Amino acid sequence: MQNKTHNNLVKRAIFYLLIRPIRIVTGTARIATQIAEIDTRLQPDRADVEDNLERALAKVIDARLEVIQRRSAGLQATLSATLQRPMQECLDDVVRNVIGPLVSATVQNEMNNLNLQIDRMIRLNAPLILPSLMGGHENYQSMVRAFLRRLKPSATKGTSKNAMDVPGLPSIVVASTEPRKVALLSVVPDGCLLWSGQSITRAPEIETSEAVTWSERPGHWIATISADASDKALSEALQESKLENCEPILYVDLSGGELNFIDRVSPDILGKFNQIVIVLYDMSNLHAANFLQAAAGVLDRIESNFRCIHIHARNIGGLCSVQNIAIPNIIELTYANRSKFEFTDDDEIYPTAIDVPTASNMADIYLGRFIY
Repeated sequence: MQNKTHNNLVKRAIFYLLIRPIRIVTGTARIATQIAEIDTRLQPDRADVEDNLERALAKVIDARLEVIQRRSAGLQATLSATLQRPMQECLDDVVRNVIGPLVSATVQNEMNNLNLQIDRMIRLNAPLILPSLMGGHENYQSMVRAFLRRLKPSATKGTSKNAMDVPGLPSIVVASTEPRKVALLSVVPDGCLLWSGQSITRAPEIETSEAVTWSERPGHWIATISADASDKALSEALQESKLENCEPILYVDLSGGELNFIDRVSPDILGKFNQIVIVLYDMSNLHAANFLQAAAGVLDRIESNFRCIHIHARNIGGLCSVQNIAIPNIIELTYANRSKFEFTDDDEIYPTAIDVPTASNMADIYLGRFIY
């Protein structure tokens, strides 16, 4: 039994030490031969693949070069044409295509509103001044505030203010020193003013001319005169003997023509009236520098003989915003003659108890102490 086991071990040793290595070497040689044969067969195919890759790469490069050359030629043509164009055409293109889109809507609106005022302001010979030339928006806002401060009323010593109810006119406020009749000269464009409680209309059937006819009403005299009337006609209207003991008051409500009228009438003629009631329209136009300057010029003419004693905002005009300042769009002002009244500071809150809303279906506009 031991001999048989010994023989088996010897056979296994001979197999692992001699026969198996020989088989491995023989198999390896066979595999190497097969690999060499496969490589030989694949050699032509590898060359074809490389050729195909080179040709495809060459086509891509040629296509790219063609695109680059075409674009380069286009740019050169454009540059050449641009250089040959007149300089003005090039600048026009820049303004139209570059600067134009950058212009803000705010500036465009300001210019549009400014253009709307040119025809009206040119009759006042007001020079055209842009806000940008005045030091910017903050400075222009201070100018608007300074204008509004001039409208703050003063109190009159030894007098009382009363609401004057004239048929066909909105209620107005005047000052009185003693009980006597008022002679109200109303300046209108065409006929007298008719107030319906909602709007103002004209009555063209009532003729207005330089020959003023006074009509007596309970507590006052009233007459109308054309806004185109001469200084002489205005002066003669006050020389009626029947008006000798009356309080002459000029009422100016021209729905936008008040600046032109006051600018045309001489301060001496205006000074013949004890009081002036004037309605300023379109206060939203204060955003335009030429309107602000014209309005300030009109105040200069009035304030040379008069001082503001009452202010009332007509609620039909609502509020507007100028440089972020809330302003009534229609303001009614009462001025008293400096030679007829004594003045003191006023701390009254507006509207007052005697003010009547222009439109009865809406609340009056609160002005407070009118401090700007």
